[in-house]
Formats: sequence, structure tokens, C-alpha cells
Amino acid sequence: MMRSAALLLSLCCAAGAAQAAPASAADMDALLHTLKKDSVGASSAAMMVEEVPTLKALAEGDRQCARTSIQSFFYVHARQSLINILGEDGDVVVADWSRFLATPSGKGYLILTRALPESAADASVNVNDEAYAAGFDAFLGSTSFKRLDAGFDAMSVPDEYAVKLSQGLQDQCGIALKPEEIS
Repeated sequence: MMRSAALLLSLCCAAGAAQAAPASAADMDALLHTLKKDSVGASSAAMMVEEVPTLKALAEGDRQCARTSIQSFFYVHARQSLINILGEDGDVVVADWSRFLATPSGKGYLILTRALPESAADASVNVNDEAYAAGFDAFLGSTSFKRLDAGFDAMSVPDEYAVKLSQGLQDQCGIALKPEEIS
């Protein structure tokens, strides 16, 4: 009887360890990098530095610090938003994507979305091959594809972003910017 209880307890612990969890920041970083989405916020940062008079008036070194700080702010927000949107089993979604992207069909997807150059196509990327097409179509119809895709669409501007962005510029670059200067 004791032995059965111990076995049951160990099975429960092992099963609990295998359960899904939210995606980790490191795994999401790796996925976003593979998808070439790790520069999220770069264009917003460049535009903001050129349009906000206080930032535009800075020396180039300070403007570069501001661009880096702003891009980092938006990237971290986007990454955390995706982690939150994917929820308690986000690690499964990220793992599914990673497995798919490691296949010839996934490589084709990366080329199609311009995350890889067309020159990366090799014999494994054969759109006329039934297995390639089936893998591609199956993943595009999968829950994991749809959830991450919807996650990108569902991202919004961070709460109190002007206040947080101003604070980040102050902390990281020593740039005093009032939140109301950011539109």
C-alpha cells in the first residue's frame, strides 16, 4: 500500500512537471529572432527621435541612446504581450513554432515572410513536393499558428507608455523628457 502511494505520488509529480507553462522570455526571444521580429519598435523609435523636438535637438550619441532605449521598451512590451496573450500553455505554442521552423516547410515559410533571403532556398524547399506542401498547409491551419498570429494582431500600446518611456529615457540615457512631449 505504501509503495503504491509512493508510486502514485511520483507519477503525479512527473506529470505535473510535463504540464504546459507560459512561454519563457528566452524562448520567445529566440522565436522572435528567427521570425526577424526582434527589431519590433525600431521604426517607431527612429520616428519618435525625429519627431519629438526635445529628442531631435540632442547630440547624435544621445539620440542613438534614445533610439535604443525606445526600441528596447517597445520590444520588451511586445514580447511580454505575446507571452501573456499565449497564456498558460504558451510554451507549447512556441515549441510548435520552433519545430515547424526547423522543417523544410518552415524554412519555406521564413523565405516567404522574408525572414530569410530567397537565396536560403535549397533542395529541401520544394513547393511541388507533397510532403512539403502538406507540412506547410497543416501548420498554417494549426492552433499554434493561429494563436501566435492573433497575438501579433492583439498587441496594443502599453499602459501609461509615455510615463514609462520617459522614465526609461531618464534612467538609461539621462534624457529628461516630459510624458506629455510624447504623442
